[in-house]
Order: sequence, then C-alpha cells, then structure tokens
Amino acid sequence: MINAGAPRSRRPRMVLALAVAGCVILGGLSGLLSGSGTSSWYDSLETSSLTPAPWVFGVIWPVLYALMGLSAWIIWRLPDDPARTHGLALFVVQFVVNLAWSPVFFGAQLVGLALMLAGLLFVLVALTIWRFYGLSRFAAVLLLPYLIWSGFAFYLTFFIWMNNPS
Repeated sequence: MINAGAPRSRRPRMVLALAVAGCVILGGLSGLLSGSGTSSWYDSLETSSLTPAPWVFGVIWPVLYALMGLSAWIIWRLPDDPARTHGLALFVVQFVVNLAWSPVFFGAQLVGLALMLAGLLFVLVALTIWRFYGLSRFAAVLLLPYLIWSGFAFYLTFFIWMNNPS
C-alpha cells in the first residue's frame, strides 16, 4: 500500500473541490443533455417493479459522483507510481463509459448498446476499485456504493431490454 507523500498541489482543497464538482457537473450534464428526466419514450417503457421513483436518481447520482471525485482525488494525491497511473486511467475510462450511458439510452434510445455499456461499466468500476484498493483502501471503499448502484443499473437496463421489444 502506498502512503500519501508530499502534496501534488499547494492547494489540495481547491483540487478536491474541482474533482468533486467536476464529476458532479459532468455527470449532471450527461443526464440533462440526454433528457434523462423528461423522456416520454422512457415513460412508455415497461420497467421493473424495483425501479426507484425518478427523484431517487436525482439524489443518488450526485452523491455517487461526489464520492467518485473524492476517491480519484485521494489517488491523485499519491506519489507517482505505475499502479497509481493505471488506477487513474481506469477511473477515467469508467467515467467516460458512465457519461456515455445516458446519451445512448435516453438520447439515442439504443437499449441494447446501453445494456452493453452498463455491463462494461460494472466491470470497469470493479477493476478501478481493485486497483485503488492496492493504493488506498479508503479510496476503494468510497467506490463500493457506485459499484452496487452500477450493478443495479445493469439489472434495470436488462429488464427494459428484455421486456420492451424493439
């Protein structure tokens, strides 16, 4: 396990705020620009009885994005190391896949592709947690709720894919 060494910035709190705000804002924009909260198409779909009320998504995702930003910041603050670089690269890739899901599902209405992205996201989040765990257990644990929610999102997408032909 690598311990945090000298700070990577003279303003670590500012970088933390930027990491958290950046994740929350980009995640929110992905959903907002794809019409995730106002889709008549989505309202017409058969969804699982386990599908949460719409307001739940508006509460859960900002919290998860904030935890993601905090987790990445913790890893970013560690000394340069190939494991750290690999962990941050995994984080970026999973984040891009995350941001792609709403435009694919809500915007393009490509449920099959969204299902593949949801499965890929779950795997990438698990790999990111595994890599982060070797660097900072706390940073890894911060991502566990995200992994659970990603698995649940995969289930919800799978249900829609199976129960809504075309």
